[in-house]
Amino acid sequence: MHRHYQEPGARPLTRTRLVKLLYLADVAGWQRLGRPVTPVEWKSYYYGPFSADVLAAADALDGDTIVQSQGLLSNGDRYFCYTPARRGIVAELVNADDRGVLDGVIRDNATKPLNEILETVYERTPYKDSDRQLGETIRLRPN
Repeated sequence: MHRHYQEPGARPLTRTRLVKLLYLADVAGWQRLGRPVTPVEWKSYYYGPFSADVLAAADALDGDTIVQSQGLLSNGDRYFCYTPARRGIVAELVNADDRGVLDGVIRDNATKPLNEILETVYERTPYKDSDRQLGETIRLRPN
């Protein structure tokens, strides 16, 4: 059985929440560092910015660094949640500049309901200013 660590008061880190928080981190990375904090390409998808690379990376890390759990919703749909395998794992894997950006995004959003995070994502540039064509690359870099 995997042990895992979750910050007190933090809401469960579902796939949707993970993807949207990393998108916000990349936007914040451009604002603070002049670059994103992840190497993924963001695309416009049915429910906003999305990158399959995020889910692939989470699946690849499952166990040693991230514990992935799943369950069933009342309608029978499956859901996934992620937790760090232990406290301090991010500090071991991420450089200080990127960690500062990630910490800010987490601090601002850890206790927010998902619908508030989604509103932030949908109403924030660059997604707000994109054409929102399905599959279109979202340009994070400021003009």
